[in-house]
Amino acid sequence: MGLAYAPLSLMMLQKALPGQEGQASASLNLADVLGTAIGIGAGGAAVAAAAGGDLRLGITAALAIAAAVGVVALAFAGRLPAGRGSAPPVTQQVPARAEPPG
Repeated sequence: MGLAYAPLSLMMLQKALPGQEGQASASLNLADVLGTAIGIGAGGAAVAAAAGGDLRLGITAALAIAAAVGVVALAFAGRLPAGRGSAPPVTQQVPARAEPPG
């Protein structure tokens, strides 16, 4: 996740309309926090449901939920429009001034 987060935030800021960078950044932060909270809640509920029985079953259910969410995310990622990626924009380089011989 750490390898994907920085390029994702760069892409969000790069694609944001001028003056809307704050809204784009807030949306990314909200999605990150909300996704974490829902994931921890679903996993915790699965483990708690198995607390009276086999704990391994609860942990397996929590991991299965996480895997299912990952598969759904991959399915939606295929629907995203193709773009240039998260590479920074190419800037024109100014040629160096040649010094006259002398």
